[in-house]
This record gives sequence, C-alpha cells and structure tokens, in this order.
Amino acid sequence: MTQVSSIEENVEDNNIMNNNSQEKYLADYKPSDFLVESLDLDFDLFDENTLVKATTKINRVAGENSSLFLFGENLSLRSIMVNDLTFTDYKLVEGGIELFKLPDSFVLVIERLCWR
Repeated sequence: MTQVSSIEENVEDNNIMNNNSQEKYLADYKPSDFLVESLDLDFDLFDENTLVKATTKINRVAGENSSLFLFGENLSLRSIMVNDLTFTDYKLVEGGIELFKLPDSFVLVIERLCWR
C-alpha cells in the first residue's frame, strides 16, 4: 500500500519550496492518515487533451475527520465519485484538490481532462 499526503504535510512542503533556506528532515514528516490499496488509471488520448480516469481504493488509518489532499495541475475536473455516488464535499485549491468528510474505506473515482 502507498501512503497519500495529508494536507498539513502539503502546506509545510509548499512553505519549504517557497523558502529555500529552510530544510526539512525525515523526522519532520507526518505519516499520512490514508493508505492507497490500489490505483487504476485509464487514459483516453486526444489531439488537444487527455481524459484521465483514476480509480483508487483508499483506507483511513488515522485522523478521524482529516481531509485528503491530491496534487494536480493543468486539470479540468469532470467528476468525482466516492463508493459509486457523486461526491461534492471538495474544494479546488492551488496545486490540487482537497476532499472532506470521507468514509474510513472507499473507492474514489476522479475523471479529469489534462491539457497539453
């Protein structure tokens, strides 16, 4: 299983990237609240863009009410589903998307367009 970054870790990483004089050590990293059990990616390639469908099985391992942050740039979100239901409890933010109020175990399906 692969760990997914938590929003707190991502904010710290962005601060470090913006301030090259600050170092981050292995001891500073916080384990993720989520583990990825599996990931399936489908790509439909077109002249102007690529449609990507990501199906991810995810389990919460800590942080009862923690959000999940997923990195992404140059994306046009088409849909988000959690356990086969349309999911609307998210916020698009600079550098990605933050999802809230997720169940402890779920299948996340995100469809998006990536522009070239």
